[in-house]
Amino acid sequence: MSTSNSEARAVYAVIGGTSPGAYDHPPFLTNSPSSPIMPIVIKCTTNAEANTAYGLHAVFKNLECETANNRPEAFAKSIAMSSEIPDLFATAGPFYAVYKGRQRAIYVKSFEDCQAQIHDFHYPRFHAFMDIKEALVYMILKGNIEKMKELGLYSRAGVPSGRTMYTNVRSRAESTLGHEQIPHSGARPAPQSTEGQRVRPIYSHIRDFTGIIDTIYGSSSAPLVYLSYGLGKHAGYYLQAHGYTDSTIKKIEEIWMRSGSSVDTFVDLLSAHGVATTEGRWLWDMINHDDDCGF
Repeated sequence: MSTSNSEARAVYAVIGGTSPGAYDHPPFLTNSPSSPIMPIVIKCTTNAEANTAYGLHAVFKNLECETANNRPEAFAKSIAMSSEIPDLFATAGPFYAVYKGRQRAIYVKSFEDCQAQIHDFHYPRFHAFMDIKEALVYMILKGNIEKMKELGLYSRAGVPSGRTMYTNVRSRAESTLGHEQIPHSGARPAPQSTEGQRVRPIYSHIRDFTGIIDTIYGSSSAPLVYLSYGLGKHAGYYLQAHGYTDSTIKKIEEIWMRSGSSVDTFVDLLSAHGVATTEGRWLWDMINHDDDCGF
């Protein structure tokens, strides 16, 4: 493997191992439980970003990364406590860490790259983080989220809420329910109730994977309009009733189709978008047992 730091296509930063550097292709890494922790590969979006990410190698070396495989927990704590990493690698997330998949790596901002590694892969192991240090710790601990929690190195579950991710909620909201005559509110708070005063009801929240992105106020009693999704009638009703946007429902349908017969793959793919595993399993049951539903 030869370095290619001068080429614009060199987007893979290789940290640790025998040949650290920035490359136009990733090294081959095995997924065996006994595989060494190093190297850690970060697929960046630009050559400049890859070269910056490669600078993490010096930080790792100063923290005795050559002994990381023998003392992964201690090394993970050292990485989590490092004050150099945020300054050195200032790129914003999300960071999709794939420990077990076709190509073991951290994928910067690209869920599509992450999905390509885990689709149809037997029992993949991956997670989305907004903090590069948490993504690195996840790789060092071989994708063990429970160990991260036990060591106090897990601060959040994936992507942030819609309140912090989006500023223009009106542009993100879509008319999922098909009642365009009901005005969007811009997610302003409902009027406070006072004695003898009727409060305007919340007709529906509008959601995508990140959470509530808008709210519709109104007293309309129009029924849900069943849309012809491949997820089945009852899952479609459920997602509409909870205000999921049309594009988000279509993405859930795509994930379901790609999951085959694996509930774990379906739940994991949804989880990478920020959907709770309990809700993912509930959706799976509704989709796959649609005929059993009573109404």
